[in-house]
Amino acid sequence: MDAFETVHAHFRGPIKIALNKDHNSSMNPKENLFVSIGSDSSIFYWSLDSKNKLQYREEICTNDNVSCICWWNKNIYLGQTSRDPITENEQNYVTSVEYGKAIVNGTMTKFSLETCALDCSHDGRYIVAASNDFVIKSIQLDEKSEVLKYDKYCTDDPIVSISVDPTGVYFAAAFSNSNVNIYRLNAEKDVCGQQKLDPLAKFSFSNKQFLSRGDILYSMTWSKNGEFLYLPTDNGVKVITYLSKSNSFVEECKWNSDVNENFNNCCISNKGDKLAVSSIDGTIIVFDTNNGKCISESYKPTTGITSLAWSPLEEQENVLIVCDTDEKTYLHTVKINNISVSPNSNNVVKRKVVVSDDECDVMDCDDEATNFSYDLGKIKSTYALPEDDNIVEESYVPERIIKYKPPKILPPFMVTSTPKTTVGCFLKWNNHGIIKLICDDNESRIEASFHDISIHGEIIIDNTYTNFTMGDISNKAVVLASPRNGKKTPSKLFVKYFSSWDGNSRDWELEFEDSDESIVNISLSDNYIAVATSYKFIRIYTLAGIQLNVFCYNGPLVTMIMNDDVLVVVRYDGGAMFTGEKDEKGNSCMEYSLKMDFHFISTIKCTKTFPVSLTPYSNLQFITFTPDSNIVTMDSKYNFYVFHIESTTWLPIKRGSDLITNNLDSIFPIFVTFSSAYQIRYLYVANGQYPLVTHKSTVQVTTFEFPLIGKSTDRYLLENQILLNKYFPSMKYTLNGTTTTKAGILLRLFALATTTKRLVRATDIAKMADEEKIIQALSNYAAKQNFTILSEKVNEIGKEIIEKKRNEKENKHVRFEDNGWSDDEKITLNTGNINPKSKISTPTIIAVPKRKYPNTPIVNSRNMINHDDSLLEVESDIKKQKKDDSSSQLSTTSEMPEIGRLYSVNPFKKNVDSTPGNSQVFKFI
Repeated sequence: MDAFETVHAHFRGPIKIALNKDHNSSMNPKENLFVSIGSDSSIFYWSLDSKNKLQYREEICTNDNVSCICWWNKNIYLGQTSRDPITENEQNYVTSVEYGKAIVNGTMTKFSLETCALDCSHDGRYIVAASNDFVIKSIQLDEKSEVLKYDKYCTDDPIVSISVDPTGVYFAAAFSNSNVNIYRLNAEKDVCGQQKLDPLAKFSFSNKQFLSRGDILYSMTWSKNGEFLYLPTDNGVKVITYLSKSNSFVEECKWNSDVNENFNNCCISNKGDKLAVSSIDGTIIVFDTNNGKCISESYKPTTGITSLAWSPLEEQENVLIVCDTDEKTYLHTVKINNISVSPNSNNVVKRKVVVSDDECDVMDCDDEATNFSYDLGKIKSTYALPEDDNIVEESYVPERIIKYKPPKILPPFMVTSTPKTTVGCFLKWNNHGIIKLICDDNESRIEASFHDISIHGEIIIDNTYTNFTMGDISNKAVVLASPRNGKKTPSKLFVKYFSSWDGNSRDWELEFEDSDESIVNISLSDNYIAVATSYKFIRIYTLAGIQLNVFCYNGPLVTMIMNDDVLVVVRYDGGAMFTGEKDEKGNSCMEYSLKMDFHFISTIKCTKTFPVSLTPYSNLQFITFTPDSNIVTMDSKYNFYVFHIESTTWLPIKRGSDLITNNLDSIFPIFVTFSSAYQIRYLYVANGQYPLVTHKSTVQVTTFEFPLIGKSTDRYLLENQILLNKYFPSMKYTLNGTTTTKAGILLRLFALATTTKRLVRATDIAKMADEEKIIQALSNYAAKQNFTILSEKVNEIGKEIIEKKRNEKENKHVRFEDNGWSDDEKITLNTGNINPKSKISTPTIIAVPKRKYPNTPIVNSRNMINHDDSLLEVESDIKKQKKDDSSSQLSTTSEMPEIGRLYSVNPFKKNVDSTPGNSQVFKFI
């Protein structure tokens, strides 16, 4: 055995080695050879000097480390423990440290006990950590190495090792009872949205338990293409093989050695052709991964080995980096025997490569597997090839074939419902009440409660045998439904019409007997019940049970909502569209086209269809009606949109991601209300996607806000108020909690533009005015600020506004002419009015002797950038003018004023002919 030099850097073990898993890293491997960590508070960065000897640089951490480390590019991930000096309470973390330093950049996750195993994927997207509390967490990272989400796996035994598949799909966890489980890095979800956290495969790699002993830890490794998992065991190595056709794992074989010891550590070479394993007693042997044969003599350099790895340098392909139980680190060169591979080996694929001989390319055309084809000598003699060095043998491992998985659409969902868990779920949460499904052991019940307890008390229904999974609630009834379960249990609809004056009509149910038809979604309004079934039928019932209609919907159903006699059905329209981009998980990005159909229940009308707008690569999570019958949606990226019924336009009205403070948190919207502004009521869910039925959740409120650019500017709120009132006239202008008017908003915007000397921008603001008195105020303000040209431009805009109003007199009655709605349909949808029962009346023309303007409140100058008194004087003039105008209107029998006198306060207006035929002024109300 050759002598070697050891380095005693750590003073407390066990010591773990980490190599850079980013194979595309630009870091020099000789200067950044490996990183090691022990149970002290130091990180050691190792490199080679000019004589190829080990040297290190020590960095001191603020917290104590545990023997868990992994390295990807510029990020080092550690298991650390901190102790409170007063209470002596321990806190256990997985932290991120920048390479070359020891300062913690961020906390990846927390555990109740110490971290015992840690590994990361080769693409840096996942970290898998395990702790002594029998918990494994698979943490997904974004491009900035920040936590996106994590999956939590609970186990029954202590975890001793974690190893992530190089393809970034699976990870293996070894336990102290000599069993290994294989899981998915990103847990899949079932039809209810619950994550599948059970292992994909389980294996026992030894009859002996506790292959790790004291400071001697256990480790396992994958092949370079992720097709094989190597498990050190007694007397050798067990090999687990991945079958791509069946997408499963099987135990293939065991590689035995002549050493009768228990092996517990292993590592694979850079080329993937050699596997080094070490035993508890410190013996090292090397296997050829092509045939499973031992290709080295057994060595016992020192005592027990805690960690080993092949050198990442090409010139040191036979050199091992070793750490032992004496806290020593050294390089050990392995003597490899001549490799003689049998051509009949089942673990290797051979191919013949002919160099610089174009005439012999026809050899590859005959793939017939005969004894003649396997005889190299006969092949040479047949093709008259000289026996020289032009023919070489190359061994390779077949590439892993990824099975194609066709895209799947999501199943239909009930709005504001949550997936079922072991303790229950929410079936419905809307502006009327809440329906909960409570599970306790083998029993379950449904609790329906109302926000207004004067409507009805809490309703409790036993659900042990009925298995209702869908529900809806209103101020008149509660509707429950269950899908078909096999051939024996038909689908059922149950209605509790508690507001019925007839006691015999309050409870009724309907079963889909003698049919495979199953309920997939339900929706409830004040007068009707809509039931969507698996036959693509929609059945309409009254609250008392009369079936009014049945019609079909097109495409796979997403969800549906109902408001009075309008039913909106959201469905898929067309197949998946691939863009060629990749998401954060490495999957191909795709989109589904959604459409919503407006069905009118009480009358036979043409169904209206509109596309649904969502954030790219997202899916619909929430949809509801607003009090004025517009539609609000939220997608899986927490962006809110409103479908403006009057203009049939989708408007982005809130970035829900701005409400989230942690990457693992989410929001769960429940309904939309209106007082002076639209309010989105939602639940904030910490560390999850859905609220738990067992936890008391607090409803939070946010308002509509267009995602305009420049949120930090002073004009952001002002522009938002203008745009909101443009689409929603019922909203009041509010600024910093104070109610104002459109004139006040425009005056503030105009003052900001003139203060920054953006005069063209000021004229754009003047064009937003729709009243002459606002134009007059802006013109006077510009004149007082010595912007003469701007004042003239504003006067010209005022003349254009008056001319435009005259030309649009006859067009006032065709407000809904080109928006896709007929007159009776727009009345049904209650556009533009918060009261659902009110109707839109046709604008009328009233002759009045003088224009009547609403009062304009004084603008609060504290909220303006320009604090001079000129703006206040302009507003005071408007108020004074308004007072004079109101006094002149006290007598309705007074004589009609002259036209010249009527327009004397607005010098920018055009002269009006004073003929008797033009002596009246018309105003639209």
